[in-house]
Amino acid sequence: YNVEEYLEKCVDSILAQSYKNIEVILVDDGSPDKCGDICDKYKEKDARIKVLHKQNGGLSDARNAGIEMADGNYIMFIDSDDYIQNNMIETLYSRIKKDNSDIAQCNFLIVYDEDNSEQSNGNMPFDDEVITSDEALERLFSEDYWYLVTACNKLYKRHLFSEIRFPYSKYHEDEFVAHLIIEKCNLISLVKEPLYCYYQRNTSIMGSTFNIRNLDGAEAFLNRSDMLTKKGKPGLAASIMRMSLSVLVRGCDLDQNEFVKKRRKELKQMYNNTFYKVIFKNTGMGNKIRLTLGFISIDLYHFLTHQFSKKNTD
Repeated sequence: YNVEEYLEKCVDSILAQSYKNIEVILVDDGSPDKCGDICDKYKEKDARIKVLHKQNGGLSDARNAGIEMADGNYIMFIDSDDYIQNNMIETLYSRIKKDNSDIAQCNFLIVYDEDNSEQSNGNMPFDDEVITSDEALERLFSEDYWYLVTACNKLYKRHLFSEIRFPYSKYHEDEFVAHLIIEKCNLISLVKEPLYCYYQRNTSIMGSTFNIRNLDGAEAFLNRSDMLTKKGKPGLAASIMRMSLSVLVRGCDLDQNEFVKKRRKELKQMYNNTFYKVIFKNTGMGNKIRLTLGFISIDLYHFLTHQFSKKNTD
């Protein structure tokens, strides 16, 4: 959607893959620019390409439409302003076969809009290894957890999406489904090599400033906390709940119009419901205090953290 400047580089990187036995589904999500025409021209050049033109429904809706069209035994998502190294599919496919895993995922290269430079995101967060579903869930509170959460650096076995779809019209859509997909896995292969090139645009969702739709992240975290509680992982559930609290606190700084107030009220009720379910076992006293203060009042917690931060600065 609205990425005509980047689309050709993205599609060219897919068609140049060393592994050739692929189908490429281009979803034109009602784009107002020339994306639809570019997609049709690529379809004429390569028989592996399918094109779907649809009304604008957002990223989740576009991905779900692609899942429905896909015929292959494996699925990969690539955002249309990103691109991939020419050995990405072959490398991830080989690891799935070798490890008998359900997902193979790689590290990222960050591509900056200013000069198109490719840079690794510091030290790569994982090496070449194989982890279990439970080990992956434990890492969802690690510093670089988003490598596990994001949909676009992975090759999936198709069966993982037999019942799972991305939530319609939600920001942070990956956050809503990552834990559900991980739970269905037996093994996950981690590939140290950075094969996915993530384009960092100021106008992208990830590059934009915090707004009301970013509050969707709190909902996703609360859903994940509920699931981890049911799986008997109370400590991790409490930690994930704290992530939801951080998002809700940021919501205090938004312009408190009618829509923001309504959304915050909905999420606060979700937070309270989750709070009652979480057993504060295997979690530190600091976590317990923070989550309890959030239960009492998000605004009070926001005020206290602001005052604490101000005091430390002074």
